Amino acid sequence: MPPKRTTMPMTERKRMFVRRSILVAALLLAACGAPPSLRTVSGSLKTTYWLDDGSKITVSSPPPNGQMVTAILIPDGIAAGYTIIPITLDSNQGFMVSNVPEGPYFLQLDSARYEFCQGCPGPPPYDHRAEVVFTQLIELRADSPDLNYVTAGRLDVVASGPNQMWVIHLEVSGLAPWVVGDPLTPWVPGDSVATTSSQASHYGNFAPTSIPPGSTVAGGNWFSFGGLPDASKHDVLFAYQLSTSTVADGSSAGTVAASSRFARLTDLTMTPSTSNVNVTLTNSAPQTGEVPADIRYSQFAALAPLVHPTAVPSGFGAYVSVWAVPHSVEYPDTPGPFERTSVFQLANVPAPVTDVNYGTLHYGEFLDPLWKTYRTVRYAFDTQIPFDAYVGGGSITSKVPMPAEPGPMVPVLGPPTQPRIEGRDAFADQNGVGLQPVITWSPPTLGQPTSYQITISRQTQPVIVGETRVISAIIYSGRIFKLPPGFLRQGSQYTAKISARLAPWDTFDHAVFREGVPFHTADCVTGIFSP
Repeated sequence: MPPKRTTMPMTERKRMFVRRSILVAALLLAACGAPPSLRTVSGSLKTTYWLDDGSKITVSSPPPNGQMVTAILIPDGIAAGYTIIPITLDSNQGFMVSNVPEGPYFLQLDSARYEFCQGCPGPPPYDHRAEVVFTQLIELRADSPDLNYVTAGRLDVVASGPNQMWVIHLEVSGLAPWVVGDPLTPWVPGDSVATTSSQASHYGNFAPTSIPPGSTVAGGNWFSFGGLPDASKHDVLFAYQLSTSTVADGSSAGTVAASSRFARLTDLTMTPSTSNVNVTLTNSAPQTGEVPADIRYSQFAALAPLVHPTAVPSGFGAYVSVWAVPHSVEYPDTPGPFERTSVFQLANVPAPVTDVNYGTLHYGEFLDPLWKTYRTVRYAFDTQIPFDAYVGGGSITSKVPMPAEPGPMVPVLGPPTQPRIEGRDAFADQNGVGLQPVITWSPPTLGQPTSYQITISRQTQPVIVGETRVISAIIYSGRIFKLPPGFLRQGSQYTAKISARLAPWDTFDHAVFREGVPFHTADCVTGIFSP
């Protein structure tokens, strides 16, 4: 007698049928190239105000630094390359965009900039500055990207507008004997005076009128960005002198500007109608800040051919600097990119091609404990590209928290390699690339980038008021970028800078408006191209 056949319960048979149906449907969809699922992308812009006493308040706010959130660009297979969905912020500084396919998209941020316009109306002999648009594209995947911004300033600070500054006459006494810079090399500093206030979000520089060497008093225009200090709000403003000296000699000579004399002011109140301020520097800063300065410049110089075939170490120099930031230099808590002040700089002009070791250099430490510091090394290059003065010939930059790890300063990241536009060598000048060319590149020979940034600039003069003059994209998903429609113009010339970026926090969908250190970048620059 054959064995009795067992029957699977009805509920289990139904489950198996459903699972098989789903699997078959998935296979059929994959075979037919089914479109990706759609989702809603939403965002809410906020600012966190982090005060000197450690308290924080977060409120809905417009984008920082005069930026505007204007659109989402979705890469697709159509001829234009992108589906562009405009964004309008609601009264709570939020937005919601439906029917966005799964996968990467670009968030578009626009801001105003001012470019020199050759031939535009303006008081001769100076070229007129024309307002243009700078477009920033940031590649994201998140349904709800983090759009929170951090500032050390007060919510109620009286601030200058974007691309604006306060100009006030400042009289300073109590200076260390003044050292005058070389007028023939203005990029090599003489003494200077800086001002900073974390809560007032104030960062200023003093441009004194002619001062004789050795003077201990100075007067001139005081240019300050950000806010105005208010004693009733417990704002603290530091005014301090950067004193210059020379280290080494010959081809290894460098100029050091280090914080020296300072004043800590708790009783200064300024308003938009303030026209004159008198400050006395009352204290000498203890020279306890240390910068071990063993710099392997030869390794930076060796990267020149990767920046551009014509690149050479820059006549404008290489720099090591120390910057102070309120509260934190680490992601995600570092305040905005303009909230920092320099307390040390070593300038080597022109950029050296051989290694130097200055031992340990010093600067004054005088800021309150809430201030943190990081070190920047920047090695610049010049090229024979006709627009080099506007493009900038590319640079290798490293930012690390202080105190830095022991060892010499060396490049951490190299430039992207083999840039191509429409399949052609982008180092060479190229005509007829079309209005939406595809630009590609290969990885650096040094380091492992976490992202890339490509910046394309229109170089043709005159500037057209209101035009999008520069477009820049931060890319995480690959090494390719197709220009969106409407940017390139027939009859115009363009250049591109492609930057490799490396940081532990620099990942897909990190907070859009926040950065930190360490952070390393390396540039290559293209030749001229036109549609």
